[in-house]
Amino acid sequence: MRTYEQDYYGWIEDTSKAIGEGRWNDIDRELLADEVLDLGNRERDRLESAMRVLLRHLLKLAYRPEKRTPSWDASIRVRRKHAAKYLLKTPEPPSSIAGVAGGCL
Repeated sequence: MRTYEQDYYGWIEDTSKAIGEGRWNDIDRELLADEVLDLGNRERDRLESAMRVLLRHLLKLAYRPEKRTPSWDASIRVRRKHAAKYLLKTPEPPSSIAGVAGGCL
């Protein structure tokens, strides 16, 4: 197996294959656990970023409609799609989603 330090993407491929084949002794469990946690954090950060921009633009529209621009409308559409895509593919408890939304304000 390729090592994490020498070839990150190779390590991911080898680890995925080892999991699929049930070769549990070939897997660096501690490193894999860290990577899974990092993956979850990155996904959560992406959702938070999309929601932050979305909320910012929605608030601007609500309180300063005279300053509305086409770029705000486009940004709102894009961020809504990003958030919806994430929420549809990720089974996540409502309390966690509320935490992300609260962190955006």
